[in-house]
Amino acid sequence: MRHYFQQCPVMIMTIGLAVAILFFASPVAAINITVMGNIQDWAFTPGTTNENSTTLKLNVSTESSSWHVNVKDALDNGKSSSSAGRLLEYNASTGWVNAGSVISNNMTVVGETIQNVQKSTATLGPTDQVIETGDAAASSKQMAITLQQLITYTDRHLTNGNTYRVVITFTGVES
Repeated sequence: MRHYFQQCPVMIMTIGLAVAILFFASPVAAINITVMGNIQDWAFTPGTTNENSTTLKLNVSTESSSWHVNVKDALDNGKSSSSAGRLLEYNASTGWVNAGSVISNNMTVVGETIQNVQKSTATLGPTDQVIETGDAAASSKQMAITLQQLITYTDRHLTNGNTYRVVITFTGVES
C-alpha cells in the first residue's frame, strides 16, 4: 500500500554532499572550492516549493579573474540514472533503494550574487550546470547556496525509516 501526502503532513529527508573538488587550469593557476554544511531533517510541505537557504555555504579561492562553479548529480555509489537530479529513497544500512520512491521534480540549486560574483539557477541533473560565475580573483569568497524542492501531493511520504537523499557534486572551473 502506497502512502501519499495529504493536506499538511511533512516529509523528512537528508541531503549528502560531495565537495572540495580541485581543478587545475594551468600549471600555476588553480581554483579551490569547499562546500560547508549538511541538511538533515528538512521538513517538506506538499504542494509548495520548499526552500533551504541557511545551511550550505560555498567557499571559492582562485587567482583567476574568470571562473565558475557547476553542480550536478553524479549518480554516486550506484544511484539509478532514472533518478538523476531528484531525491531518491535511501536506506542508512544498504544505500540507495533503486526500486524505491523518487520525488517527482528535480531539485533546484541557486547561487548567491555578491561582489564580482553572479548567481545562476540550475535544475539539478546528471550534467554540469553553472550556479556561480566570478569575474575577479577570489580569496576565500563565501556564498550561500539555496536549495529548492517542489513536493507534490503524489510524492510518497516514507514511513519505513528510510529517507530521501541526493548527493550534489560541486566543481570549480577556471574559464
